[in-house]
Amino acid sequence: MNTLNKRIELLFMKQDLDELTDQAQAMGISRSELIRSRALNPPSVSAQFTTSDYHELVSSAVRFLHGDVNRRQIELLTAFIFNRLAAREATPVGARQGAGTA
Repeated sequence: MNTLNKRIELLFMKQDLDELTDQAQAMGISRSELIRSRALNPPSVSAQFTTSDYHELVSSAVRFLHGDVNRRQIELLTAFIFNRLAAREATPVGARQGAGTA
């Protein structure tokens, strides 16, 4: 079994590379370690959204539906979707295949 690391090459725009460098420095890690971490452990849905984002999404949905749906119902549906997405992330991809409805 070959245990040597494999090298890959990624091309970034300068501004993206600068942003990655700044983020890595702020975290006290190397840029390659940051990229590796992001590739192997992408952030979860819940980590990507703040409480403020959640409330803005609910408000946006209320406006989109012109008030035809009760805000509480939209809040419940939004929370349900967030929770389902988070649970889906926690399930290995192979375990989801052929599972029928999500």
